[in-house]
Amino acid sequence: MVLTVIHEAVRRTVPDAPRMDVLGERAISAGLRGCGAEPPTGPRLHHLALAGEIASNAAYYALIGLGDSDGAVTRGGPLGLAAGLGAVLLPGPLG
Repeated sequence: MVLTVIHEAVRRTVPDAPRMDVLGERAISAGLRGCGAEPPTGPRLHHLALAGEIASNAAYYALIGLGDSDGAVTRGGPLGLAAGLGAVLLPGPLG
């Protein structure tokens, strides 16, 4: 959740900040259209994208807590690296 709040704050103040929120909005719209539903627009879609980002980040980083505490660094390091690489490398190919 903290990362989502930081990203949103930076997005609102830095003109060239990455638009991860737009990727979330596109994913929600595509998923709903794929199910035959009409996706929301405007602020509602944006709020859904932020809620989805918070939920997915919470689930993703909760994986670090699985297992014993001695392995947290060996789980957290690769998960953090994967998240960072995904944030940098995937937006272009995903449109």
